[in-house]
Amino acid sequence: MHIVDENGLAVILKNNKPRYIVVDFEEYEAIKGIREAREKKLEKTADTLIEENMEAFLELAK
Repeated sequence: MHIVDENGLAVILKNNKPRYIVVDFEEYEAIKGIREAREKKLEKTADTLIEENMEAFLELAK
């Protein structure tokens, strides 16, 4: 994976189209952390919206 060491990532093609990216493990961990934080934020936002609008949801469910 000399390419990854030199460029930080390598793109793998399938049928001449980009299909996969190989990155250094530390970069993967950083990306994974960002994704997890984003998912937690989305879940928190959804929970807040549901909580704040529960009365309206219950009315619509009738």
